[in-house]
Amino acid sequence: MNWEPVLVSAAVSLVVALGIEYAAKPRLEARKERILEAMRARRDLLARVTLVGWTASAAAAELPAEASREVREKLRAEQARQFERLEGEVRGLVDDAGRYLSTFAGPARVIIADYLFVQHGILLSERARSEQCTQVKRLAMEV
Repeated sequence: MNWEPVLVSAAVSLVVALGIEYAAKPRLEARKERILEAMRARRDLLARVTLVGWTASAAAAELPAEASREVREKLRAEQARQFERLEGEVRGLVDDAGRYLSTFAGPARVIIADYLFVQHGILLSERARSEQCTQVKRLAMEV
């Protein structure tokens, strides 16, 4: 049996396998990790936007007229807590804007940036708390 073709095939296979392992695979793994991180960031953004909407709803909820004074006080305290949570969440979204915006391109990036900074501007405004919550909720539901 002629071993030369077998040895040449084995050598070529070894070179190709090592070349892929050391040259191509690290770049592919890095690319895969970037894609996965972008997907995680987008899911996180969606979850946080949803949370902002629900928190704004809770902070702006109408108090029932038939509720006792004690219940109304508890509800107001809960609304204040939800509003603080809303402010913290929107502030966190703005603080993490770079992470989120880096996963989008073109018009989508502009829309997300506008959303984040308009939400923050609404909470920094002098509007009444209920109006702030209503506008934040409306914007969160539109995104």
